[in-house]
Amino acid sequence: MFGADVDVLQLEFEESFDLNVNDLQKLVKSNTKLIVLNTPNNPTGSIIRNSDMKDVVEIARKIDAYVLVDEVYRPLFHSVDPVVDELPKSIVELYEKGISTGPMSKAFSLPGARVGWIASKEKSFINECFSKRDFCIISVSALDDQVALFTLKHRDAIIKRNYRFQYMVTEFNLGSGEKKFKTNCIGLEKLFRYRESNPGLPGESGP
Repeated sequence: MFGADVDVLQLEFEESFDLNVNDLQKLVKSNTKLIVLNTPNNPTGSIIRNSDMKDVVEIARKIDAYVLVDEVYRPLFHSVDPVVDELPKSIVELYEKGISTGPMSKAFSLPGARVGWIASKEKSFINECFSKRDFCIISVSALDDQVALFTLKHRDAIIKRNYRFQYMVTEFNLGSGEKKFKTNCIGLEKLFRYRESNPGLPGESGP
């Protein structure tokens, strides 16, 4: 469509669907313009560790290529303990030509608000994005914009709730025995029940 040649790096089950930097290096050519990655990966949940992402940055920097990372589930990292483990850094923290994309739909549980973002330290790239955006859509829905802003103001409470939900579902999927099954079903029922006594966000009180 855009006149680009695309090489696809397959993630392997035997490697827990982790990024194999050596295999990526074999695909990169001297005229490679863009490396596109996804972390946390959908649907496997695998993440790219900081050490591997730094290796990707070095590969890209040698040929002056951009690295675009779809961080759609950030900051929900499956199988990563946010208290104990080192959380993955965003590509924009590691590389001057890194590009991060993200929405409100996944980690913030707000698919109805069609709002997302593109972040980069590369000003010329961001200016091009502004130009294309103004030409194509002018602006997002004012209502969606306000809902997204309200959600981000309560980011910590929402992320805390969604981490709790994530581990509950993981336990439900991996649990064994009728007792654990019933316990998790009750937990999920409570999680989704409409809270008439507290119409505020999870973890908060009041409107």
